[in-house]
Parts: sequence; structure tokens; C-alpha cells
Amino acid sequence: MLLLSNLQLKDFLSHEDTEIKFEPDSKILLEGPSGVGKSSIVDAIIWALYGVARSDNRSLIRKGGKKAIVILDV
Repeated sequence: MLLLSNLQLKDFLSHEDTEIKFEPDSKILLEGPSGVGKSSIVDAIIWALYGVARSDNRSLIRKGGKKAIVILDV
């Protein structure tokens, strides 16, 4: 089993600068209105683990950003 401890996103899809800390033995619920970046969090985790995105031809860099950064600590 893989346990996540921290996720940092910079200019990744809709996230300018986001950090999520995963506490041990806790469950996470992502909720919010459409377009706020819930799916982008899942995309970032998949990108960090497997190097693939949901769509190959989609730019992962946030509009106005120069480089997308995803740091996933396990």
C-alpha cells in the first residue's frame, strides 16, 4: 500500500500554489464547485506516480505560468 504524506502543486492546471498534507490514517474528501481544481489534484497524483496525464495533448501548465511543478511525498 502506498501512503501519501504531502502534495505540492505550482502552476499545475488550475492550481497556482497549492499544498495538501495527508495525515496518517485519515480519509480525504475533495468537494467544491465545478472548475476549482478537484480533478487536477487527482491528475497531479497520477502524473507524479506514473508520468501520464488524463489527456496527452492537454497542457498541464496553468495559464500564465511558465513551468508546472508537482512534488509528491510518500
